[in-house]
Amino acid sequence: MDYLTEKAITQLQFQGYGYRRIANLLNLPVETVKSHCKRHPLTPAKAEKLSLCLQCGADVGQKPHRKKKRFCSDRCRSAWWNAHPADSPGKTAAVCQFCGKEFPSYPVKNRKFCSRACYFKSKGGGGYER
Repeated sequence: MDYLTEKAITQLQFQGYGYRRIANLLNLPVETVKSHCKRHPLTPAKAEKLSLCLQCGADVGQKPHRKKKRFCSDRCRSAWWNAHPADSPGKTAAVCQFCGKEFPSYPVKNRKFCSRACYFKSKGGGGYER
């Protein structure tokens, strides 16, 4: 089986198609598709290696000498990160020093307030608010 056929099987499997449907679409025997899928289980790392979008499984056009793309579009990127907030790199919960509310923040930023309004109120008055 050639590389393009393996990539097509993996892409269709990632999109949720069953063995029989993949076999019909690619004109392959069902047992060939089934044995390939069992020998090469689908993982996010494999999808990334084959340049498949992590959200929809579509082919991601990789350009040589560029950063590796993980998503085919901004829509897929946003949908994937919204569905996997725990995988967000480095985001932690911080507590606002004025109101005590928890808010997400990156530790490098050292944010102390949840909003500009809380910042200005902590300085002794309403101050400038939008």
